[in-house]
Amino acid sequence: MAIQLKSARVERWAVAGSFVSARGAKTFVDVVIAEVEGAGAIGRGEGTPVYYLGEDAAGCRDAILRTAPHIGDMGAVEARAAVQELLAPGAARNALDCALWDLEAKQRGLRLWQVTGCDGAPTARVTAFTISFGSPGAMAEQAATAEADGFRLLKIKLTGENDRLRVAAVRKGRPRRG
Repeated sequence: MAIQLKSARVERWAVAGSFVSARGAKTFVDVVIAEVEGAGAIGRGEGTPVYYLGEDAAGCRDAILRTAPHIGDMGAVEARAAVQELLAPGAARNALDCALWDLEAKQRGLRLWQVTGCDGAPTARVTAFTISFGSPGAMAEQAATAEADGFRLLKIKLTGENDRLRVAAVRKGRPRRG
């Protein structure tokens, strides 16, 4: 079954407020989207480029565009194996690989967990909320909001300067968790 690249594009997603770490502030995240088509089904995948590893969204999109002609005559399973060889680890490979997994699941009429051989459907997991670097007061407010929104696990961005004050403020900001 031949595979056709339906779309390779960049979507820009706004960050609620801004995300601040030791590397700087972000007000948006660029996401690379790959869509592949085969036998009447469409698979979709995405990847987020990591700039400090040298990735950028346009470069990842272009890598997908360059790779697509090499997998066009393959089925989803064969194409996934080829993508592992054709693309370096990163956002482009992730987006295309996920699109191919999604395509195979849709072509087979199965859920992805079934295609991958898992014993059962996935269950809910605890996910972390990241507290952006800021003043101790601002970080305490973020912690209180995260707790009110139901987050049980926090990840804190620090810089090495006055970190004890920030950690203490975050702990104080979510009194039910200590």
